[in-house]
Amino acid sequence: LAALPTAQIGFNYLGRFPGQQNQSDRDQRSVEHHAWQTAGDGARGGGGDRIPVIHALEVMGVVHDLPDGPQLTLIVSWPSGLLAESAARSLADGWAAMLTGLATHTSHTTDTDTGIGIGGHTPSDFPLVDISQSELDEFEATAQQMDEGA
Repeated sequence: LAALPTAQIGFNYLGRFPGQQNQSDRDQRSVEHHAWQTAGDGARGGGGDRIPVIHALEVMGVVHDLPDGPQLTLIVSWPSGLLAESAARSLADGWAAMLTGLATHTSHTTDTDTGIGIGGHTPSDFPLVDISQSELDEFEATAQQMDEGA
């Protein structure tokens, strides 16, 4: 392993915590109809250029359970002498766009282009029950019809 190159990006997931943040700390862009939100600008350069780093870009993530749903906060940092702010922000913006796209995709039950159902459960989600995908799809459709009729 010592002969392999080292990672240029470090990621540390700090966990999921209940609680609230002050409104002033919640400079956030809400992602409508999703189970998560992006927090405000968590990108920053800096730190001393003389402080040794393990990664050119460091990302820390934490989820806070807020009244309006879970909020993912990513803090992106880099040594300003090692990585240009424009490059770091470009990567962070691309990552935010990808996460937003993924959340948008998974929030829909039907593909908007094809009309084919997406997402949902599979038989592997229920290991204690012997059920086929078609039986599961029928069960979920019946449950949705009952919910819409209620």
